[in-house]
Amino acid sequence: MKQVFRAALVSIALVSGATLPAAAQQFDSAVLEATVARLSLTEGQKIAARPLIEAGIRERMQILRDAGFERGKKPSLRQLMRVRDPIRASRARTEAELSGILSPAQMQVYRQIVEERREKMRAGRQ
Repeated sequence: MKQVFRAALVSIALVSGATLPAAAQQFDSAVLEATVARLSLTEGQKIAARPLIEAGIRERMQILRDAGFERGKKPSLRQLMRVRDPIRASRARTEAELSGILSPAQMQVYRQIVEERREKMRAGRQ
């Protein structure tokens, strides 16, 4: 349950709602650029990994929108439970796809980036 809540908090910050697609796209670009820079990707890895990371972010944002998450509003337990499995599956898919492109050291950095974002969102929420 704690992981679901953490994932939801991170994801809430990502969701800008259907009325603010430009803000969502801005966030996607910032996250992608920061992630790519920290992973020290080769040009080939950038070409292969960037679309996977972006698709994962967009997929998770859509899952949250479909569940009725809104920026600035606390999600209900029902909403959290509804997104738990689809969010986990999306993250697992993205990680599995990236594991074929990134080195083990880069995967470790990627996981660290994800965890740092979760921690940052939790700290901002308290």
